[in-house]
Amino acid sequence: MAAANSVSFPSLSLPEPEFTRVLAQLVSVVLDAEIPAPRDAIDDARDTGRLEIQSRREMILTHAVPLFAAKGFAAVSVDDIGAATGITGSSVYNHFDTKTDILAAAITRGDEWLRIEMHRTFARTGDPRKGLAELLTGYCTFALDNPRLMQILISETGHLPEPQRHRARSAQYTYITEWVHLLLRIHHTWHATPTRIRVQPALTMINDAAITPHRWHRHSLDAALTGIGAQMLALAEA
Repeated sequence: MAAANSVSFPSLSLPEPEFTRVLAQLVSVVLDAEIPAPRDAIDDARDTGRLEIQSRREMILTHAVPLFAAKGFAAVSVDDIGAATGITGSSVYNHFDTKTDILAAAITRGDEWLRIEMHRTFARTGDPRKGLAELLTGYCTFALDNPRLMQILISETGHLPEPQRHRARSAQYTYITEWVHLLLRIHHTWHATPTRIRVQPALTMINDAAITPHRWHRHSLDAALTGIGAQMLALAEA
């Protein structure tokens, strides 16, 4: 469903019958993919303890993100954020002027995180195919490591005021454009719009898998999602 619905968000389209052919091909990739069976019980041996950040500002961001993801920005109050952090709501204002500033900081952090990883990838290789494969793997890791941050990047950007909303959406658009440029360097006969139509479903599929509760082993899910994404982007083709 993510692959099928993804093209509606940026209002991408192609003349028929090419549009139907491309979209059907992408959906078929997902339908034909080998997905690992979910586990019946959590059997991973992992340390359930975690280190705690001492910065109060970071603690506020850490606790606000899951609240925004679970309830939506509008339904979360500053008092809710303060209570989750272990401080009063009024104390939140010592670190952020408004609740919207907390959301803006979280969304900016997510966008910049992806962009930094992109720059690191570009610095490691001059091969567009290898670079895009690394971007795909890194994006999948980011999404699965940060499902709540991914949720607000997808659903809560609209709560930002202009021009912050415009900057956030522009950052997301230009991030995808970098993927499109790499694919066009790999597939010289492709054109920009059909290429973007391939990139958008691949990322949306990963996004939806990350934010949807599941019982799959993490390693198997990583491998499945990157494999499906690579097929959508035709990275294995000569």
